[in-house]
Amino acid sequence: MKKRLIPIVCLVLFILSAPLISHAGEEKGEINAQLITAICAVVIALAALFVAVWQARATRIHNCLSVKPNLDINQVVRQSDSTVQLDLGNNGIGPAIIKEFEVHIDGRKVKANDLHDWGEIIDGIDISRDRLYAGVPTSGTGIGVGSSIPFLNLTFSDTQEYEAVFDSLSRLNVIVKYESIYGEKYRTDLG
Repeated sequence: MKKRLIPIVCLVLFILSAPLISHAGEEKGEINAQLITAICAVVIALAALFVAVWQARATRIHNCLSVKPNLDINQVVRQSDSTVQLDLGNNGIGPAIIKEFEVHIDGRKVKANDLHDWGEIIDGIDISRDRLYAGVPTSGTGIGVGSSIPFLNLTFSDTQEYEAVFDSLSRLNVIVKYESIYGEKYRTDLG
């Protein structure tokens, strides 16, 4: 910001010195009404410019914050139908646009583009495939305020299997990179 002010200050000094140079032939110490009016006009114009730029910047910041998304990856356990679900929910005050969706097992990135890939991921964390439902949010997918997208759903038959599912999910990390409608970048992860 200070670097931007240097050219403005130089311009102001030049404008203010121009009337003094043109009146060099007059006696020293004599300032006429035109010079005072010109100096006041320049100062008022610069003050108005500063206020306009400051207000535009403040408005932009406010607009960006008023539509800020906040994605969370939630683990939902439903005892009634014996499922563990991972979903991507938007708890912010603006829509989120997904840019990247990554899955890591034990710190190693794995492909997660379709149900087949999720089957291999589930095999990699020692959970039976027959209990799997999965979906992958693609780049450009929007998630509205208060909405969520389930991306992994696993069923379990008893408490022991439930504990095994939870232990296996601890090896899984999901990273989601997303943007606001203003293009501001954010990231959330399960890890």
